[in-house]
Amino acid sequence: LDFNAREARGTLTATLSKGDSGSRMGRVVGDLLATVGGGVRASSAGSGDEVSGTIAWTPRKGLLFNASLSASTDGVSDTQRFEPVYYGAPTVVFDFSAGEAVEVLPVRGGNPDLRSPRSQNLALNAALGPFTRWSLRVNRGYQRLEANDGVGALPNLTAEVEAAFPDRFLRDQDGRLISVDYRPINLRSTLAEGLNTSLNFSLPRPTGAAASEATVLRVAISHAFRLRNTVALLAGQPELDRLKGDGGGISRQDARIMVDARRGRWGVNASARWQGGYRTRSVSGLDSGRDLITEAYTATDLKFTFQITSS
Repeated sequence: LDFNAREARGTLTATLSKGDSGSRMGRVVGDLLATVGGGVRASSAGSGDEVSGTIAWTPRKGLLFNASLSASTDGVSDTQRFEPVYYGAPTVVFDFSAGEAVEVLPVRGGNPDLRSPRSQNLALNAALGPFTRWSLRVNRGYQRLEANDGVGALPNLTAEVEAAFPDRFLRDQDGRLISVDYRPINLRSTLAEGLNTSLNFSLPRPTGAAASEATVLRVAISHAFRLRNTVALLAGQPELDRLKGDGGGISRQDARIMVDARRGRWGVNASARWQGGYRTRSVSGLDSGRDLITEAYTATDLKFTFQITSS
């Protein structure tokens, strides 16, 4: 197959207020920038368009507020449409009908019937920093993403999912699940809202000859808290609340910490990720003893390095 793509984009930024201008408005308001943009694209897999607007406000040094709103119609990628169908490596899923975990052969590849997704995205963010000699930075953000006909993977296997997409599940004559078709699908609608927090700091690094032997330390901490996550699989079907366990549950919150340190030829990189527990309901809207409970867990990684050659 032959593929082609064409795209045109444009942005316009206007300075509404300038903090160092010496004007009264500048002294009171600080820096205020507004940006509007748009774009169109066309390819062999479909067309799309986007409009967006952003306001960035810096009332004082080290304090930034940012708000952005965008709406877009995205074209489906050539890979998602035309990738050849193939069988992936065997994977384990939980079959609620049988009440057991089974190994299935997944079907992968593209889906030529995918429709172009439409989405609206609202993001609000506040940032503090850098402060002190440690370059301390703190970010706090809110994001709301709503999509129609969004392209995604098949949700976790539940009674509702199998009823909505019966041709995606293959069972043998005894009713045992043997294969699941994981090629991308259009979800009627999705809505996700969440809060994100991050903290970053690093040791001040000296200059000159002492820099090569100085201790270098960088730390990044992040936390995500999901306020809402719903999905409607098909038209005419009710929304599934994934935070409560409908349609394949997800955790409400997770956190991550990363530490990168180096002194001379020695280095260490460590990270830890924590995810809260969650429930996957066997029947939507109802907690029962047949639900799949995933406990909270923590994963850690640790790596030491030594540089043999001199700097």
